[in-house]
Amino acid sequence: MIKQEKNIDKQPANFTSYHSKLVGVSFEGRQDIIKTLKGNEKIRFRREPDNPYDSNAIAVDVLALEPGMAYEEKATDWVPIGYIAKDKNAELALVIDEGKEASIKISEITGGDTKHYGVNVFISYETKRKLVRSKDAKLVKDIFGNEIFYDDTTHEYTNALGEVYLSGSTYAGQSEVAFDSKLISQKMASKYNLSSNEAELIRDMWELKALASTSFGTSIHAAIELYGKYKWLAETMERETHFHDTPVLKQAVTLFYNEYPNLTGILYECLVIDHKTKRAGRIDRLEYVSDNEVYVTDFKTNFDIQKNLKKYWLQLSFYAAILKANGLSVKGLKIYHYTGEEWKTIPGEVIDIDDPKLSEK
Repeated sequence: MIKQEKNIDKQPANFTSYHSKLVGVSFEGRQDIIKTLKGNEKIRFRREPDNPYDSNAIAVDVLALEPGMAYEEKATDWVPIGYIAKDKNAELALVIDEGKEASIKISEITGGDTKHYGVNVFISYETKRKLVRSKDAKLVKDIFGNEIFYDDTTHEYTNALGEVYLSGSTYAGQSEVAFDSKLISQKMASKYNLSSNEAELIRDMWELKALASTSFGTSIHAAIELYGKYKWLAETMERETHFHDTPVLKQAVTLFYNEYPNLTGILYECLVIDHKTKRAGRIDRLEYVSDNEVYVTDFKTNFDIQKNLKKYWLQLSFYAAILKANGLSVKGLKIYHYTGEEWKTIPGEVIDIDDPKLSEK
C-alpha cells in the first residue's frame, strides 16, 4: 500500500473536492500498470462522450514510464488505469466539457499480495456556482437522455453547477419592448378623467384578461395532448376519457383531430437541452416525418396571431437549434391557430438564431 503524506485537500472556496476510488482497474491489463505505481505519477482526465455505456464517462490515464526510468526524466505515453465512478462523474464531466479548471492526483495505491490493486484519487474542480439551487428543483431528462435540474415554480433550468440556462420563452421575449402597464394605465385614466385608484383597476383588468387568455391556451394544449396520447387507452377501456368534459375544449379538440388526424410520430411537451450553449425548453408538439427529420410546432389561440408571429418564430427556431445540436434535422416550423371556429396552419421557416446578423434585423 502506498499513500501520499502531503496535504492535498486544501482548495479555494470556489472549488469542489473529494476523494474517490477509480473503477474498472481490473480490466485490459491495468493491474500490471497499477502495481508499478509509486503514487507520485502524473495522471489526467480523459472524456469519453461517445462511450456506449455512459455519455458522462471520464477515463483516467497515467503518464507511463519505461522500465528503469526515473520519474523526473518523464515519459510521453499516457496509459489508461481506470474510470471515475458513474455516481460521481456527471458534474465533473460538465466541468471538463466547459473548460473549467479540474485536477486529479493519486492519494493512495491499495491492495497487493493476493488482493487486486486499487487507486484512490483526490479530485478537485472549479465550480463558481451562480446560484443556490432551489430545493424544489428536480433532475429531469430530455428526449435525448440529457439531464438538467428544473424548478416547476420558477420555471428555471439549471445544470449541475447551478448555472441558469436560457429558455425558449425568455429568448423570444428579448425581442419585445417592455409594456409599462403603470404608465399606460395612468395615461388611460387621465384621458377618461379617472382617479389613480381607477388606474389600478385598469391594470387589474388587464392582468385578469391575460390570465384568462393564458389559462385557456394552456387548457387547449392539455386537451389536445390528452386526446393524442391516450385515445388508444380510453377506447381500449370503452371510455371517452381522452376527451375533456368541457364542451368548449371538446369542440376544439374534435375540430383539431378532424383536420389533423395523424397520431403517429407525435411527441408532446418535449424537453430538449443543449449543454454546450446552455439552452433548454419544452416543445409543445414535435412531429417526426422520419427517424431524424422533424417539424417543430405549437398551438396558439390568441385573436391577433399576426401581431406576435415574429416572437413565435424565434421561440420555435430556438428549439430547432437545440434539436439540431442533438443530431436531428428540422424541416420547418408550424403554428396551429385556433380561431374559435376552425384550426388553421401557419407554416414557417427555421431562423438561424446564431447568425450574428439576426441582431441587426
